[in-house]
Formats: sequence, structure tokens, C-alpha cells
Amino acid sequence: MSFSSMVKEEVSSKHTGGSIARHCALAELCGFTVYGAETGESTLTLHYGTDSKAIARRIEFLLKKTFQVTPEVRCEYRERRGAGDTVSGYYELFIKDPDQVEKIFQAMKLEIGDLPLPEMCVPAPRLLLSSDCCRRSFFRSAFLMAGTMSNPEKSYHFELPCRREEQALQLTEILESFGMNAKITRRKKYHVVYMKGGDQISDLLGLLGAHKALLDMENTRIYKEMREQVNRDFNFEMANLNKTVNAATEQTEEIMFIDSMVGLSSLPAELEEIARLRLASPESSLKELGELCNPPVGKSGVNHRLRRLKKVADNLRKEKGLF
Repeated sequence: MSFSSMVKEEVSSKHTGGSIARHCALAELCGFTVYGAETGESTLTLHYGTDSKAIARRIEFLLKKTFQVTPEVRCEYRERRGAGDTVSGYYELFIKDPDQVEKIFQAMKLEIGDLPLPEMCVPAPRLLLSSDCCRRSFFRSAFLMAGTMSNPEKSYHFELPCRREEQALQLTEILESFGMNAKITRRKKYHVVYMKGGDQISDLLGLLGAHKALLDMENTRIYKEMREQVNRDFNFEMANLNKTVNAATEQTEEIMFIDSMVGLSSLPAELEEIARLRLASPESSLKELGELCNPPVGKSGVNHRLRRLKKVADNLRKEKGLF
């Protein structure tokens, strides 16, 4: 099951049944209707479709509680494409009485418009979304019907496609009322509302009431941050190690060149000492070389002596015409 499906399963299961204020029920049902309903081609009927049993049960509950309407429910089992023998249910709810449909539309203050409509394709009436609780209910059902979330192990991304720009603008206003910054992009015939970033998605899961998914995501974020920090530390250490190895190799080559040309015993005592220590300990850092000196010297002192050795090697090359 995808992360998006897990979130929807948690949200819809959590809000299946139970008591709910009529104004919130209307707002929630409006979200289901605007983002997931179809009307009849010639008569005023209403049809909802979803592949989630919990969402279907929620829509059925809202219709019964709010309008005393019992929809006709059908379930069709389908094989998932690319999933082998995996079979999932597709749930459909039908309201075929035009009077009941008209009653529902009037209560939600939705205009029926011209038939047929593949979707309602209209923003929810503002009067229906006047309070935080109603906006939360509406957005939750809109997400359940049309929204998606990426797996936080890969990226932090939410999107919800809208057929009309007015719908997208309304969703961004709702999210902004809860302190979230959503954006809109155009993708073919859709206006897609989207959000990115771990903090934004975390806030969104809280708004939806998906607390288990939120906890799972935060655990994933912690693990990812730890893994990334370990990788950064490892890369930093490897870069330093490579730098040290390359420098030591170059220093060793310079010292061996001096030895082959004039011998190390021809060098001043402090340069001979550091040259022999470098040859004996090619893997040692400047600090470690300094501690081996007698008396010990600091990193800057060791570095100064090694630079002097390089200058000696360069001068020998000039004398021998080896440049």
C-alpha cells in the first residue's frame, strides 16, 4: 500500500461514523461531491465512486445522517494493473431519486447546472466554509477523493488536481487560513494545488488528522537526517583523508628526490629529521609528525619544514635543469 493510500485509510477510517455537527457534515459531503461525484446524463441522479471501503462508508454515513437518504451501494472487484493477482474493490454509491438529489444540492448550496457533468467542477459555496471546522472537513474530503502524497522516504510532496482554477484558488485559501503556503501549477487540463517540504507536509497531515502517518513520517525524517549527516561526515572525512594522502605522497616523492640527488644528511638537522619521519610514516598527519619530532613541534611548524623541503627540491631541479 502506498503512503498516500495509508494516509487516506487512516483519515477515512478515523472519521467513519460518530457524531458530527450538521454544518461540518454539509461541508464534508460538499468536498466528496465537488471532487468525486458525477450526475446523470439525462436525469438528476448522483453517483460517487471510490476504491476505498472506508471512504464509501463515510459518504454513506453522511447521506443517511444528514439527509436520511440511503444510497444504493455496489462493489465491483477489479484486478490491479501491474499487480499480478492482486484484487481490490471499487465502491459506487447511487442516489437515483431526483428530489433527493435536489434536496442535497440545495442544502450544500450547489447549483445543479446543465446535465450531464463528469464532475461538479465548481468551488464550494463560501457560506459553507465560514468556520475552521467546516474548512477542515471540506479539505479532508477533497483530499480523500482526489489528493495524493508521495512516500516521505523519497520526497515530501502533496498535490490535488482541480478542473477549474476557482477550485484551486479556493483550496489554497483554505490552506493559507491554517498557516500553510500552497501553490498552483497547470498540468494539461488541470490546475494542480501542491505543497513541498517536510514541515509543510507534516502540518498538512496534522490538519487531516492523520496522526499515525505523521508520526511515521517524522520517524522517517529523523532517520533520513541522521543518514544524510552520516554521509556528510563520511564524505568530509574521506575528502580530508584523500587530501592528506595526496599531500603525503607528494612530500614523500620530493624527499626521495632530494635523497637521490644530495642525500638527506646534507640537509639542516630539523629538515633531515622531518624528512626521515615522513618517509617512515607516510600515512601520518602533520599533527602526528609534529609529536614524533624531538622536541615536538606544532602543525604549522611541520608544515613550514615540509614547504622548505619542497623549495630545496625545486632548487635542485633548477640546478640540474630538470624543470
